[in-house]
Amino acid sequence: SAASQGFIDYRDISASPFLPIKTFVEQQSTATDISQGEIKKTGSPLDAAISGEGFFKVSTPNGDRYTRQGSFTLDSEGRLMTKDGYSVMGEGGVITLTPGKIEIASDGTISVDGITVDKLNVVAFSSPDAIEKDSDGLFKMADVNANETTPEGTAVVQGHIESSNVSVVKEMTAMIEVLRAYESQMKLIQTFDELTQKAMEMGRV
Repeated sequence: SAASQGFIDYRDISASPFLPIKTFVEQQSTATDISQGEIKKTGSPLDAAISGEGFFKVSTPNGDRYTRQGSFTLDSEGRLMTKDGYSVMGEGGVITLTPGKIEIASDGTISVDGITVDKLNVVAFSSPDAIEKDSDGLFKMADVNANETTPEGTAVVQGHIESSNVSVVKEMTAMIEVLRAYESQMKLIQTFDELTQKAMEMGRV
């Protein structure tokens, strides 16, 4: 939703040409809008936002998943976790932090009291079609042949989170356009029905 942190728009790509009578929209496919959401400051040292393309890699009971939701926390053993309790992955595996001053550099490197601990595993994909929506705001591999890539020009911003990339104004505009298209289609159907009825009446004369 528009109010959800790091929410990525996931929508149908539909077409409505001159369709058979009594038919309106035929769904063609779906696509993921991975455009950047607004980055907002929180001040929490465990919060991290991705500026640019890419996803944080996390470990779940169902395997590796991907998210842009960077509101992290620590569990009782010092492991960096998502708000839903999934382990945040670094280049060395699950990230575990000791007490101290936590700093996250723009390249994702995490240090505690000036000592480097690990680096956030931020990955990208060659195409949005390589991933598909999963539960808890996560994404998973949609194509078994897809490979993770290293995003270019991406920066991790500590003490910030990314808000939803869903624009309320844009969605309302799109909804109005769909409604107008529906009304136009219904008028076309009504006109076709009237012409058909007149043709049938003339045929009985």
